[in-house]
Amino acid sequence: MAHAVADRDPAVGGGVHANGPSMLSVGTVVWLASELMFFSGLFAAWFSLRSTNSVWPPAGVELETARTAVATAVLVASSFTMHAGTRAAERDDRTGATRWVVLTAALGTVFLANQGLEYAGLDFSLSSHAYASMFYVAMDLVGVAVG
Repeated sequence: MAHAVADRDPAVGGGVHANGPSMLSVGTVVWLASELMFFSGLFAAWFSLRSTNSVWPPAGVELETARTAVATAVLVASSFTMHAGTRAAERDDRTGATRWVVLTAALGTVFLANQGLEYAGLDFSLSSHAYASMFYVAMDLVGVAVG
């Protein structure tokens, strides 16, 4: 039987307090804000290094940008499937929520598999040059955020 939104346990994301939003909503906003600040710092470092190097990326660096673009689209799609899973859970649709979350995990696995393939084909290591250092740090942290 479906419960009214106000009857749900605020600790697990349901309901709205009379004095404000649910703890899940606040936690999600705080988490997203921290991710935004963290990755903004990485982009700032990337652009700083790029501005001090005359050749960027260094000669010999070849990345599979088309495949990575597809993997990025898969990662973005996983945000929508996770949202659909959350909505299904809010409707007390356990079967639907499970299906959406499993699909989300599958999409995340596809993204991470692409990272593995990309790493296997790289001709540079972490210590090869500044570009390689930033590439590995950024991609590893994206992998941690996804995994």
